[in-house]
Formats: sequence, C-alpha cells, structure tokens
Amino acid sequence: MQTSRMPVDLTPRKKLSKAGQKTADDILGAAEKLFTQKGFKATTLKEVSEASSANTALIGYYFGSKDGLRDAVFAKQLQKAGSGFEALFAVDPLSFDNDSFRQLIRVFLDTADNDSTLFKMVTWSTVDEGDIADKMSDVIWEPFFGRLTDIILHLGQGRFTRNEATLRTWALLGSLHGYVHARWHSVNHMKLLDPPEVFFESYKNLIVEKVTTSLLGA
Repeated sequence: MQTSRMPVDLTPRKKLSKAGQKTADDILGAAEKLFTQKGFKATTLKEVSEASSANTALIGYYFGSKDGLRDAVFAKQLQKAGSGFEALFAVDPLSFDNDSFRQLIRVFLDTADNDSTLFKMVTWSTVDEGDIADKMSDVIWEPFFGRLTDIILHLGQGRFTRNEATLRTWALLGSLHGYVHARWHSVNHMKLLDPPEVFFESYKNLIVEKVTTSLLGA
C-alpha cells in the first residue's frame, strides 16, 4: 500500500515581507477563531476582514480564496500538531502496530490540551451543509477519517470487515471529541482557570488504553 501525503500542502503561497507576514498571520488567526466558533460555511470573508483589520482584497492576495484560507488554517494546525499527524498521513498503515497506534492517539489528545482548533474544524466539517461542506470534507474529513480507518482495519488482522472498521473509527473520534469538549467546557463555560489536570490525565489514559484496546478487539 502506498503512503499518502497530508491533505493540505504546507508550502506558503507567497514569500512575504515582515509586514506582509504579520498581516497574513492576523488574517489566519482571525479565520482560525471564526472557523472554530462558527464553522467554515457560516463564516464570511467580511467577518474575517473585520476581525483581522485587513481588507478582503488582502485576504485574496495572501490566500487566494476562502477555500485557500481554510486550507492554510488546517495546514497551520497540522504543523502545530507535529510528528503525530505527519505519521498519520505519511506512513503506510501497515507499518502501525498496537503500541504506535496508541502513541498516535496520545498525540491527538496532547494536542487538544493546548489547542483544540483542528478537532473542532474536523467536527464542523461534518455539520456544515452543501457544496462548501463537501469541499471541506474532501480536504479535512475524508483523509483524516479514511486514514484512521485504514490503520484500524490493518490492526484488526482480519477480525472485522471495513464497515466494522469504519464504525470503530466513528467510536474513536467520538471519544476524542468528548475529550476536546470536556477540555473546552472546563475553561470556557466552567471558567476553570486551573483545569483539574489529574482528571484529564486519567481521562486520556482511559481513552488510550481502554478505548483503543476495545476498538482493536485485542
């Protein structure tokens, strides 16, 4: 089986001056926040423009289009996530064993401790509707979901079909999503300035050890 590249090209669209880089970063930061809060479909370029204090023409200059802006936000999140996500998209699923799969899940959860933007964008891609959601799904959801399914199917060693592997992927993402929401609510709704790290560490261990073991049927 051939390896698969990450779904978004991480190469910058343009070489930028120092001032230009700051403007592009401001636009990217505003888009990241809005996409996370509202979803891709509900966010307008006008809102990104107002939030970043950059006119819409500059958004087009730096990112080409709303789709290009979305891709840049996703690429930024992949870069921040580091080697775990690179492994997900760059390594042959047949190279994974149970331990490296658990390590991969741990990377996802550790990333959510610091910034849950990527997971929220993936979630929004499932609830946005219409052509835009289809494009977002192609870029974010399908590669992410498909690659996890390939790995789970391989690790099942013939114990279940691809349809069953797909169901197990849904269950895994549900667990990851639950962790992200618990983290997010502890800060944004419960206003906990010092989240209970012992609880979250136990929660992560539960997902990594118990949930993945159940998913793999081993």
